[in-house]
Amino acid sequence: MAGLTQKLRQEYSLLYESCLTRPARKAAVDQVARRLAASRPRYEKVAKALSMPWYVVAVIHSLEAGGDFTRHLHNGDPLGARTTHVPAGRPKTGAPPFTWEASAIDALTYRGFGKWTDWSIPGTLYKLEGYNGWGYRDHHPKVHSPYLWSFSNHYTRGKYVADGRFSPTAISQQCGAAVLLRRLQAGGKAAVQAGPRVLQLANPHMTGPDIEELQRLLAKNVRLVRRRQAGRRVRRADRRRSRASEVGARLSPERGQQRLRPAGESDPRGEKAATGRVQAAADETPRAGPLRAGDPQTDRQLGALGLQEQRPDRLFAERLRPPERT
Repeated sequence: MAGLTQKLRQEYSLLYESCLTRPARKAAVDQVARRLAASRPRYEKVAKALSMPWYVVAVIHSLEAGGDFTRHLHNGDPLGARTTHVPAGRPKTGAPPFTWEASAIDALTYRGFGKWTDWSIPGTLYKLEGYNGWGYRDHHPKVHSPYLWSFSNHYTRGKYVADGRFSPTAISQQCGAAVLLRRLQAGGKAAVQAGPRVLQLANPHMTGPDIEELQRLLAKNVRLVRRRQAGRRVRRADRRRSRASEVGARLSPERGQQRLRPAGESDPRGEKAATGRVQAAADETPRAGPLRAGDPQTDRQLGALGLQEQRPDRLFAERLRPPERT
């Protein structure tokens, strides 16, 4: 099995955040969680020796030995002898009968828990799934490992009934580690680092108080997204107004102080300029001279442009044209 990749992290986070206990299994989950919490002092002794969370030791003990302190944490074999199942012959040192604490430290050290430092949700689930083995992920990828997800909406059927022997119809009767972690976390017993929330409904379809709680959470997240979008629109509008104000401040003082004229009030400078242009056109007319007899332009009818051909500039140009030679 490859290491804890980013893709695998996202998968663990998604599954954990969308994990819901099946209603028919809720009482059993609560019972196991209460038993683990009651034995917390013993789990903490082992966890402290390996610098790891106590609840990780607890859920492994529940799955491997049913919470029985007379059995090895490696695989549930009796503490009165070394283990006989995989991994066999553990612990290597010491003589039986072994204390549960000594056996537990050996089991966790053997699986590399003493060197592991990533106790986020993805890191914790990765180590827990690896403790049981990667058979589901490597050979039956359509079945989420019941070691993590049994009693939840992410698991229905299919399990290893013996080492190397998989049954597609068998159903796990143990509560999965991820389900126990969520229950301990909800009860304030475990400070598990929560992953990112996801807008995903449970599948398969389920009903009950847990579903209603999830729906309220989804609705709250949607409203939060909408508020953030509205806030971004307001900030963009503020930036545009700020830029417009900066452009206005750079205008010349004279232009900025121009007085707006009331409707109906004319501009005296414009009137003077217009009068000058009319007078100049009148002065040019005598210099152009009269139209000559026989000039083909004298009787030309109005064309397609209609009255536009009577503009003074066009008439003036026509009167300056020399007569055509015959």
